[in-house]
Amino acid sequence: MVCTFFFTDPKIKLPGDNPFMAKKYFISVDKVCVAEKNNSMDAILMLVQICFLLNIHYPPGLSLTFEFIERLILQMAPGRESRVKNKKGKVLLVLTSAVRKAGKDLQEFTTKIKDGLQKAGF
Repeated sequence: MVCTFFFTDPKIKLPGDNPFMAKKYFISVDKVCVAEKNNSMDAILMLVQICFLLNIHYPPGLSLTFEFIERLILQMAPGRESRVKNKKGKVLLVLTSAVRKAGKDLQEFTTKIKDGLQKAGF
């Protein structure tokens, strides 16, 4: 059995029916596997990057989360207009300075954790 997450295309696929036990994550576009990742975080980040590169709109239920990852964690096109829009094309998301600061703080925290793990030999 293959478990599929997110939306029609692109999507993350993984072998088996338990996403918490998966050891491989496959990102597919138009039913073609374009990337393979070893953990869920890398798979999600790759999915966001693919959506950005191929100019695919995010699904309504995940658009704010994807926009946050795109702009504040990956820092892709921070000055570009938001991709989160309603059916009439009106922009629904404006990142406030507090949200930007939270993203920056999160990024600094992540860097400190990674540096600490590397120093500890992990």
